[in-house]
Formats: sequence, structure tokens, C-alpha cells
Amino acid sequence: VWNGLQNHTPLTDDKIVFFPLHILIDDGHADLLKLGFKHYLLNNNSMCTNSEDIINDVLTKRIKMYDDVRRIIEERQGYQCKLPYGPGGDQTGGVGEEEEIRVNMNVDVDAAVKEAEVQTLKYNVLGNPNWSIQDKMALSARILGRQGHGETLSGQITCRRYNVRMVEDEYAMSMLVNPYGKPLELVTSSDFLEIDGDLNVLSGSGFANKATRFHFHVYAKRADIKCIVHTHPPYSSALSMIGSELFISHMDTMAFYEDVQYLSEWPGIPFGDEEGDIISGILSDNYWSALLSHHGLIVGGRSIEEATYRAYFFERAAKMQLDALAAVGGDINKLKKTNPNLSRKARDWRIHQGPVDAHFNGWAHIALKEDPSFL
Repeated sequence: VWNGLQNHTPLTDDKIVFFPLHILIDDGHADLLKLGFKHYLLNNNSMCTNSEDIINDVLTKRIKMYDDVRRIIEERQGYQCKLPYGPGGDQTGGVGEEEEIRVNMNVDVDAAVKEAEVQTLKYNVLGNPNWSIQDKMALSARILGRQGHGETLSGQITCRRYNVRMVEDEYAMSMLVNPYGKPLELVTSSDFLEIDGDLNVLSGSGFANKATRFHFHVYAKRADIKCIVHTHPPYSSALSMIGSELFISHMDTMAFYEDVQYLSEWPGIPFGDEEGDIISGILSDNYWSALLSHHGLIVGGRSIEEATYRAYFFERAAKMQLDALAAVGGDINKLKKTNPNLSRKARDWRIHQGPVDAHFNGWAHIALKEDPSFL
């Protein structure tokens, strides 16, 4: 091989400098093996009874490995070396059926994705059908709290309620929300309040964050959004300060590909209807997530599992982006983009109910292992 690299390739010495070092190391290994074998041969001869057969078997397999590599090279370059193959091979590269089995795999990716969608729903091994919506919201709080979404008391996890009370002969919407003043890391399933559009508490103890009002604006504009997570986690908050949109270029965060908005101006503390209209407007065109400038993130979901999943990977995407920017000197133009068609396929898979529920249930069991008492 060394002679071939030196005399039959255009490679210069600096390109093959590693190979002589490799030879030296191999020779060193050989010397050590020789000493070791000699020791056992002299001191415990019975251990070496089958050594010749073992060595011959190893050498035969090694020759076959080199022949297989050679065969691939010859096929690709369209040229066959005149030297014969080792024992068991032939000049044309044919070997016995028992010596070589080739497997051709032609995978239909779309069909594989559909099969995976069915499997992830069917074999949802960590799901618990007894979890109530409040249980799942408490799990969401603990999951996101572990990732850093809590602590500042600014986060809200809400789910809309339907047909629960009558106002002027019409059904009025209310929603469940975590109480203000209790970090997400400590929220239990019994803590969630039910509030109306004026933030009046219909059931539960405590009061809601005044900023929760804008959730009602989102629910009013988007009937398909059933739950919302709005938090100020560290990486999303840092990204919101540099005037950059969320950049999606990694497989794990493809749920946001072409599905994340950017609110470039901060409307102030979102206590009033004007701020609610502005923030809710950013999701009104069938988008499910947004980065809010000088603020944080907001994501919606068709379930609490989906909203939690989006919030979790939103923060992960923000961290990836900041880390990648640091690695390229802050130049976002140096971050590589992904193939659009492949990205859309990945997005549709990543946000499918199967992988969403699988992630949520896995995270939930981690949280329950740490503290099983909060449900």
C-alpha cells in the first residue's frame, strides 16, 4: 500500500505523511504481540494449542477484507489490477455465495415516514391515558422549567376551555393558566386556575399574570390553537435582543422550518388590548410560533403536548443559533441553509403527533422520576 501511495498516485508527501507513522505503530503492535505470544508459549503452552488455526482464520479474513476493498476500487475506476486475488477470490472479483452477501436497499422515504407515524402512535409506550389536562399542563411546566423557561415568573402555559359558562345567552370561552408567583419548576396539577377574558378567576386559588390577556387575543383569532406557551427562556431572550430571526438549519429543529415569525418591535408590557392585538397578529396567518423582539417566545399547539414540544425545541434552536454564530464570528451569512424540499419533509415528520407525543411522554417521565408528587 505504501509503495502504491508513493509511486502510483499524484499524492504529495504532505498528503500521505500519516501512513509511515501508521506503519510504525502497526510494527510496534506486532512486536508486542510477538513478545506476549512467546511468554505464553514458554510458560503456559496449553493456551496456544489452537493458535495456528486461529491465526490462519484471522489472516484469511484480513485478505478477504483487502480483496473486498480492492474490488470496490476496481469497479469504480473501471480498471482491474493484473495481480491475482487472495484465496477464495478470483480474477474477475467473483467469490462464493457464502463468502459475500450484498444487500441492495432502496428506501421510499415518504412511505417510511408514514410507517413511522403509525408506529409512533401505536407504540406510545410512555403515554398515560389517565393524565388530565391539568396533569399534562403541570408536566409541561416541569419539563420547560428544567430547560430554563421558569424562574422569572414571566412564563404562561394556557389551554382554552369550551362551553363552560353562559354570558348573555352565549357560551363564553375561558382558559386554564398557571398562577402568578409560582415558578414553573414548582407548579402542580392542582395549581391551575380557570379564568375568563377579563382575567377573573372562575376556579382555583391565586391570580393570573396580567400579561396573560394576550392569550385570549390569540385564541380569538386562531380556532385551531388549543394551547399556548409563552416564556422568556435565556437563549430565546438573548436572541430576541440582537435583531435576528430564528435560523432553522438543524434536523432536530425542523418543526420550525418556514413556520416561525419574528416581531421586530417590542410593544411594551402586554397588559392591554393593543399589545395583545400586536402579539396575536404575528400568529394570525397560520404560523405556530414567533420570536418576540426584546421579549421571548410564543408558540401554539393543537394540544398541550404539541405546544410544549414547540417551546422546548424553540429554546434549543435559539441556543444552537447563538453557539453557531459564536463559532463563525457572528456572521449569520456563514450559517449553512438546508435543502428546502428535504426540510419541509422533515418539518412535517417532526411535528406529527407521533414524535410529538413520544418526546412529551419521555420528558414527562424524567420529570416524574425527579418528583412524582406534583400530579
